[in-house]
Amino acid sequence: MLAEVIPLRNLPRGRGVYTYKIPLGLERNFNVGQIVDIPFQKKTIQGVVSELKHGESGDNIREVGSVVNPTPFLGEGQLAMLAEIGALYGTPISTLVKMSLPAYRRKKFQQTVLADAPPTTTPAIRDPRYFLYKNSETHASAIAANSIGNTLILAPRIQNIREILDVLPREQRDRAIIWHSELREKEQFENWIKIRNGDYNLIVATRGGVFLPFFHLDNVIVDFEHDENHKHWDQAPRFNAKDIATILAGRFGAEYTEMSYSPSVEAYYSVHRRGWRATDFNFSSVDEKKDTYGAIPPVIYQSIPDKNNFLPFSAQKQIQRVASSAGEDKDIFILLNRKGFASGLICRLCGWTESCNICKLPMKYHDQDNVMKCFYCKTSQPVPAVCGRCASPLVRLFGPGIERIASEVKKMSEKFNYDIITIDSESSTSLVGDRPVIIVGTDAAMAEVRWDRVALIVYLGIDRELNIPEFNASERVWHKIREIQYRKNPNAVLILSANQTANAIFKSLLEPDRMYRIDLNARRKADYPPYRRIVKFFYGNPDRKITESEATALAERLKTELTKMKNESILIYPIEMHPFYYRGRYWQAIIIKFATSVTDREIADINRVVPDSWKIDFNPISLLSP
Repeated sequence: MLAEVIPLRNLPRGRGVYTYKIPLGLERNFNVGQIVDIPFQKKTIQGVVSELKHGESGDNIREVGSVVNPTPFLGEGQLAMLAEIGALYGTPISTLVKMSLPAYRRKKFQQTVLADAPPTTTPAIRDPRYFLYKNSETHASAIAANSIGNTLILAPRIQNIREILDVLPREQRDRAIIWHSELREKEQFENWIKIRNGDYNLIVATRGGVFLPFFHLDNVIVDFEHDENHKHWDQAPRFNAKDIATILAGRFGAEYTEMSYSPSVEAYYSVHRRGWRATDFNFSSVDEKKDTYGAIPPVIYQSIPDKNNFLPFSAQKQIQRVASSAGEDKDIFILLNRKGFASGLICRLCGWTESCNICKLPMKYHDQDNVMKCFYCKTSQPVPAVCGRCASPLVRLFGPGIERIASEVKKMSEKFNYDIITIDSESSTSLVGDRPVIIVGTDAAMAEVRWDRVALIVYLGIDRELNIPEFNASERVWHKIREIQYRKNPNAVLILSANQTANAIFKSLLEPDRMYRIDLNARRKADYPPYRRIVKFFYGNPDRKITESEATALAERLKTELTKMKNESILIYPIEMHPFYYRGRYWQAIIIKFATSVTDREIADINRVVPDSWKIDFNPISLLSP
C-alpha cells in the first residue's frame, strides 16, 4: 500500500507531494491527515498524509517512518481546499499545509488528544450578504446579527481585532478565540487545538485565520472588507482572505458576510449587480449640513504653499487656531503619505537626482540622520555637496516628507504647549499622558492617533496619491478619507488639501454613490476588476537581458495557452515594474485580464505553464510593484 505525503517544507511550485510505501505493521492505523515521519533527502522530517492508494512499490520508493499521532490533524475537506487554493495562487500545497499547522514540537504533537475530524460534506451555497455600518453602535449590531452559531470574523490588522472585541458583549468577548501572528507560540498552539477539536463559538483572526482547522462554521464574516491588508501581498501565497473566505463558507454551507463603514468598489458592484443581500446600503445622498459619520463636513482647500513653506497657508491658519485655543488640550493630526524630510535631491542646473546604487531610484533625505536613504533596500549614503553629474553646487531638496512638515509645524507652534511627533511604518510610538500632541505621519500613524482627542486633521499630498498609475489609486484615497471621517469625533475639523479639487472624490463626499459609479465606469472601459479577473506574473534577474528574454518567451507561451481557451481574455505583454531595478534584480511583469466567465480551474491550468522562477499574484492590489 502506498501513501501520498505532503512534506512540511517550503518546496518549488511543482513539487508538493511525494509517494511513500506504508510498512505492513502500519497499514491498519494509517489515515489521511496524519502527521508522519518520512525520509526526505538525507534527513527525517515530518509530513501530512494526503491520500492512500493501492499499488506496487518500486525499489526506489522509500518507506514511511513512524506515525506521530494516530488521529489526523487535518481533515480531507481541508486538504482538498488547500489543493484548490494552491492551484489558484500558484503555490505548492506543502507551503499551505505548513501554514495550516502550529509550530511543530514533536512532544506536543504526540501527546495532543484530538477529536475525530469532521466528515466531508457537500453543503448548499448561499448568496453572500453585506452590512454597511456608520458607527460603533451599528458595527456592534451588524456583528451580533451575523454571529449566531460558530462564527469566524476576519480582520485586516491586529488593532482591528481589538476594535471588534470592544464592540462585542462582554460574555461573547470573553469566550472569543483570538488568532494572529503576534501570539506567543504556546497560545497559538492552545488556540489551534481548541479550534481543531470544535471547542469554539467565535474566532476573531487576521487573514492567516482562513487556514485554521475548522470543525464546523455557521458564519464567515470579513470585517473592514475594504482594507487591502486582507491581501497577503509580499510573499507567496499572495492570497486574499476574502477569496479564501468564500471558499471556506462554501465548504461548510456557512453564511458569508462582508461588512465595512466604506464598501470597496467590488463590494458595491456585488450588491448592485451580483444580487448580494444588503442591509442599510442606501447612501446615495447625505445631508448637506453634515457628512455621513460626523457633524462637520470636510473642508477642501487648494494646496498652494506660501513662498517659505510647503505647508499650505490654509492649513497653517487652522493649526494656529486650534493650538492657540486656551484650555483646549486637543491633538492635531497631519497626514502625508511620504517618509523622510524630502523626496529627494535634485540639481537645479542639469536635473540630476541622487539615486540609490542598488535600486537606481531617487533617495529620500532624512533630516534627523542627515543622510540620503533608499525606501526599498534601506541603504543610506552621505548627502552630496555637489551634483553627481555636472558638479554644480546648485543641489536642492524637493518634495516634502513628514520630517520637513514637522519642522515647519515646530516653528509655528513654539509658543504653544505641544509635542511634535513623526510616525511612519518604521518608527511608531504609543501616546501616553494628557499632554497634547501634533502628529505628522504616514498611513501608519492612523493606528496611533487618539481620535477622541483630535480637534484638527489635515490631509496633505492627495494629488500625488491620486496620480499613482494604479487602477485602484482613487479608491485608496477614498477609503482613507472615509476612515478619517468614521474615526474622528463629530466636532473635529477635517481639511483636505489638493489641487485637483474638481476630482470626483471631493464631489462625492455628500453623494457617495457618485464616486462608485464613476470609478466603475472607468474600470469597465479599461477592463479592470470587477469586470475582469486579473493575474500578475512577474520575474526578476540580475541580468537585464535575461529578464527581458524570459518575459518575452513566457508571454508567447501564455498567448498560445489563451488561444486554446477561446475566450476574450486580454494578455498584456511584458511591462517594466516600478521599481524596475529592485534588490539587485531587474523586474518585468505579464498581466492577464481574464474574462469573468473563466473559472478557477482554468486559471490554475494557466498557472501550471509558468516556470517556478516566476512569481504568481492572483487578484493583485498593485500591477506595477514587485
